[in-house]
This record gives sequence, C-alpha cells and structure tokens, in this order.
Amino acid sequence: MKFTWDEIDRHLLSTYDLFICSASYEERCLSFLRNCPTGRLKESLICSIEEYDCYVSENLALMKEILTEKKIKYSEVVLSHRDPITSTDKIISKLNHVLSEKGLDSVLIDLTTFTHEMLLILLRMFHDLFPGIKISFVYSNAGNYDQRESETKSVANSKWLSKGIAEIRSIIGYPGSPQPMNRTHLLIVVGYEYDRALSIISEIEPASLSLAFGKSDSITTEHKSDDKHYGAKEHFDKLTTAALAYFPEDRFHKFEISCDNPTKTRDEIESHLHSIEIDKYRHNIVIFALNNKPSTLGVGLWGIENDNAQLCYAPALIYNYENYSTTGNYCYFFENIFSKIK
Repeated sequence: MKFTWDEIDRHLLSTYDLFICSASYEERCLSFLRNCPTGRLKESLICSIEEYDCYVSENLALMKEILTEKKIKYSEVVLSHRDPITSTDKIISKLNHVLSEKGLDSVLIDLTTFTHEMLLILLRMFHDLFPGIKISFVYSNAGNYDQRESETKSVANSKWLSKGIAEIRSIIGYPGSPQPMNRTHLLIVVGYEYDRALSIISEIEPASLSLAFGKSDSITTEHKSDDKHYGAKEHFDKLTTAALAYFPEDRFHKFEISCDNPTKTRDEIESHLHSIEIDKYRHNIVIFALNNKPSTLGVGLWGIENDNAQLCYAPALIYNYENYSTTGNYCYFFENIFSKIK
C-alpha cells in the first residue's frame, strides 16, 4: 500500500506494541516518526551501528526528541556492521526481554534505513523465533539519490550510493545448502551498485548469472534527467555489457522485478529461475539484494520459502554519507507480511 504522508492517518489504523527503527546518516530515518499519528506506537527500539556513530549521531538525537515529544518510551541497541552474529544476539535479547515483561502481539519495522543484511536477518528472526507476532513494515521513499550530482547535471553514471566491497558473507538465517558437485547460479538484484555488483561477480565466479532490474513502471526506473532514479538504467546497461564479457549468452540472463511489492518480487524471482531451468536441488543458488528495501523484503520472502538457496551480503567499502538521499513524499506499508508466505 502506498500513500502520501498527509494520508497516513487514514491508512495506518492499528496500534503496535513495538516499533523498530534504525538511526542513519540519511534524514529519511526520521520521515515515518515525524508523520506517524499519535497513539499508534506503544514503545520503540532504536538500532544504530557503532561504526557509523559519527555519521548518525545527529539524526539519532532527533529521533529520540521526536519519540519523547510523542510520549513513546524507547530503548536502544547498538549493532556492529562488522559482526552480524553479535548484532543478531543483541536484538534477540532485547525482544526476549520485552516479551517476558509485557508480551508482544504486533511489531512495526521501519525498513527504510536498515542495511539489506540486517533487514533480512530481522525478517528471518521473527519468522523462526517469534512466529506468533504479527509483523508489518513501513518504508519511506527517497526524493532523490545523490542529489549533488543531479543538481550539477553530471553524467548519469557518476551518480553513486556506495563503492567497493569489503567482503562477501552469508546472511544469518539463509545459509543455503551448497553442494560441491553443483554449479553456482548467481542472481543479483541491482540498482546503482554497478561497482559492487561487478566485484561480486568477479569474486563468486559463478557458472551462470541473472541480473534483475526494477520494472519500468515501478518506483525505481524513471528516466527523466530530473527524476531520482535517472541513471539507474544506464548503470544496469553498463553492468550488462561488462557481464557479457564473463558469460556466453546462454549463461547470462536479465529480467525485471517489482520494487514496490515484495510478494511480486518473490514471485518474479521464482518464475525467472523456473524459466531458465535453474533448480535449487541441481544448482547452488546465491542471491544478493542491492536494490531498494521493498525488493529486498521480497528476496527475503523467497529465501524463507527456499532454504536450499543462499542469501549473501557484500558490505561496501564506502557509502555516500553526505549525499546518499533526500526525503520523499510517500510511505509504503506492508501489513502482516508473513501471511504472504506460501
């Protein structure tokens, strides 16, 4: 469901026992809290990443101010980008504490500024460990990405969000079951991350490759020079050209996915793999989610339904801290997400 911020009180009708959010260098981390109607959130858990402390401290302070003004009790948990196992344990401990003290029937998670990895971990955590809790997600769209480049009318390919990869690691909860005799099929859901995607391909060296890009009618693919996603298609075309140097045409595939409907994303991944005869029992399927968070949620739903596949994450060497995004005018709401699992 998509609506403007001035319509939120007509669409967000439930009261949630716990709201989970992530402080970020992006001002978008404040969008939902600023616009959330009074009385919808009973308590909040604020996550932040210790390695980014100097970049997120200002927005973290503002987040606390907003919660205090709205009379919403909050607690904090400091995560580590380098240590997802410890981070996962910390969140589980916090949730167990809340459950033992008050109980939890419903949780609302703002997925906007969590890392792709932590978003997928949260999804799996609630599915496996807290199955009785109703889980919903909200997402605040961006007004633009790398606004500085747009304002200077730079070449589309110069717009960037992150560069390089520090490592490649399996995401907790999605280890897959790779078999040494099976060929590896790599699937990357891409956006602007040309540099990271190419590094992943080079590191994995798969037998075959699929690149997924946002559908032309979705929220990630406007092509006018003043639109926020101008340049994403150019990045994708550049990546496609580079990938063809690694793979013959019969082992390289492209397809489109929805970037504003996680269940459609899930179904489109399944349909694509079936169409190219990639079988989870005969191939080692490895997936990276590098597009927006709603599409990452769809990748997670597919991963939960396909335990044989492995979901991986490649932390960037550097992010565009100063100009990553600007705030947008819309909210996306995905209610009771586990009811969508087949």
